Amino acid sequence: MFIYVSLTPAAEMTPLLPLSEEIKQISPDLVFLRLFPNTSTKVCLVENRKDSQRYILKLADKRRNPFIPEGLYKSRLKHVQREERVLRELPDLEGITHLVEAYENDNYIAILKEFQKGIPLNGGGTLKDYYALKRIIGSIHARGIVRIDVRYNNIIKNPGPKLYEEYESRRSSIAIIDLGSCMFHYEVTLKEFDKLARKDLSDLELIFSKSL
Repeated sequence: MFIYVSLTPAAEMTPLLPLSEEIKQISPDLVFLRLFPNTSTKVCLVENRKDSQRYILKLADKRRNPFIPEGLYKSRLKHVQREERVLRELPDLEGITHLVEAYENDNYIAILKEFQKGIPLNGGGTLKDYYALKRIIGSIHARGIVRIDVRYNNIIKNPGPKLYEEYESRRSSIAIIDLGSCMFHYEVTLKEFDKLARKDLSDLELIFSKSL
């Protein structure tokens, strides 16, 4: 069933599909499982029929929705596009969720990422977690990428044994899961890059202020 919305009867109609149907338009191999709430872009858990594995799908609608402010519409597109670019620069970095595939058609852009089970950090971090994250952030900075958006709900921790044993050599029990707000070194001056890098580390220290 299609739902049509318009500001006026004469306005161009924009079909709003159920999320499961949107995902089918992106790839018929992906099966929608659940939507993660409280995210700026649509972030879903999906299963790939080809390998029966679960992944994270982040998507943005390229069509202009009259009920969404233009600034928000553009920022959603930019967020997905930027995260794809960032992840392509970090294919071997431990402590992030890696890019699996990118999609684009007339209506949507989307990225498929590894799914790493875990829980948001939410103040439950240890000194070991702090130093692990500091190494991850330092490695990202060393690749010329900054403004990592270091906050509780952008970090997940696997409290149990490591998952995905076949990738154990590069996986960490703690990971930064969203890099769509990052900036590249060539987008800022050296002074600005240094300032943003120091802010990333100060944000990390703020999260662990009770542990340090």
